[in-house]
Amino acid sequence: MIYYIRCVKINSVIFKVFILLFSVILTSNISAQEKIKDRISFIHNSIVNRTGITAASRTHAKKQALFIHNFIMNIQWKNYAQLDTFTIAVLGDTTGLVLYELSIVAQEKKARDLPIKVKSLTNIDDISDVQLLYFDKSSNLKLENVYKAIGDSAILMVTQGYPY
Repeated sequence: MIYYIRCVKINSVIFKVFILLFSVILTSNISAQEKIKDRISFIHNSIVNRTGITAASRTHAKKQALFIHNFIMNIQWKNYAQLDTFTIAVLGDTTGLVLYELSIVAQEKKARDLPIKVKSLTNIDDISDVQLLYFDKSSNLKLENVYKAIGDSAILMVTQGYPY
């Protein structure tokens, strides 16, 4: 199996982690998925530890991801019956921690009975097929532009650092 990890932008410095090949040897009792998860966690922790991101900020991102999952479990989307996957889009998040923690939640939990897909956006215009949009102040988005991009779609907007 071959797995890829995208570029991670941390503290305005871009660490390019291109095409990491994971050759999974299935000789131990640990499943292939667990081996991959452990290797990705190790690489992520190595990058995070070198950039001075604190354990507190990592814990905060984990809480945000779990809080977002609680939103998913307690809100009903009008088009839920037509979905085969629940998609969360992340825009901004300069540390990459919220995206990372949401990816962990997506592996471990479901949106009721649907699998969760997490994707990173670089532009608000790429918002198609999304049920939840998370963005923070670092995205420099104007709320008017976000409302325009969402239109009448059934997208829940979750923000960090914006006034009510």
